[in-house]
Amino acid sequence: MLLKRLVVLCTIAGLLYLVSPVLVADESLHIFNGTTDAVVLGAWGSGEVKLEEVQTFAGHPSLAVTTKGYHEGGRLDLKQPVDFTAFVADPIQTQLVIVVKAKRPEQAYGGYGMPGGGLMPGGPVMPGGPPRPGGVMPPGAAMPPGAAMPPVRGMGTAVVSQPLQPIDRVRVVLVTDKGQLSSGGLLLDPNLAFENDWLQLRAVLADFARPEDLQGATLQRVVITGNREGTVYVGDLKIVQEDTPLVADIEGTPIRTVSAGQPVQFSAKPQHEGVKASYQWDFDNLDGLSTDAYGEQVSYQFPEPGYYVVTLRVTDMNGLLQPRMDTVKVKVE
Repeated sequence: MLLKRLVVLCTIAGLLYLVSPVLVADESLHIFNGTTDAVVLGAWGSGEVKLEEVQTFAGHPSLAVTTKGYHEGGRLDLKQPVDFTAFVADPIQTQLVIVVKAKRPEQAYGGYGMPGGGLMPGGPVMPGGPPRPGGVMPPGAAMPPGAAMPPVRGMGTAVVSQPLQPIDRVRVVLVTDKGQLSSGGLLLDPNLAFENDWLQLRAVLADFARPEDLQGATLQRVVITGNREGTVYVGDLKIVQEDTPLVADIEGTPIRTVSAGQPVQFSAKPQHEGVKASYQWDFDNLDGLSTDAYGEQVSYQFPEPGYYVVTLRVTDMNGLLQPRMDTVKVKVE
């Protein structure tokens, strides 16, 4: 009888795991990591969201979110809403972590406009027929430099293909029964991309626009949008809360001016007691995020004048805490 009860309890626990977002230590909440077991996908506005088998992350499918702006995208409705009290009670220690990349939108086709809005393929061709009012160009004469081609009766105006701007910001909205929490536009910095152009974005819950009173709030839905037309791929989405998070904070002013060829000192603020961290520094993010130096205190000489972004990345040597980053801008004269 006891064995039978244990089997029943294990079965129930397994079913709850399949329909619930994954809760782990330190009140962390995994919303999406390759499956829709915990969520139901739906449109937000005229956007769309679906599982994508081609664009994979860590060997599993991603979410493809079609968006045309911050009010159109995709939503993830939790099959079992989650008590959000612990997260909103300590928003400084809580982070939204999302792994994303954006697809550049298709370019508009160029050509001559036909009546009704259609396009004439192949570019402009001057039709034959009677001369236009106002005279004709003498035989052998060239069009004056800079002169525009006059309109031709029955044809529309030329349509010039303009490159469409790619999505460079993603917004995540956490919808609770007590109101919404909005991340605002999270910048997609291509210089911080890792394998296959994926980016890991982090936003502290304290920085979200949110209602004042969220006591007893229940998380019901997550909305993902981009700032322009295109597709955003989501490889992973979670909310993590740590009692003693890593400290990634470069001491000094966030903007500083130095001299080319002169040693410059950079120092990181210390960690909480008992935390063993690794400090990695990159002194020029234009060539991608790499490691140029290690340690809490480092020195570097900028070889040429210009503008640089110095990045500090702090990781837990025990692999238990979420990595964190900080940056400062440097003008080299």
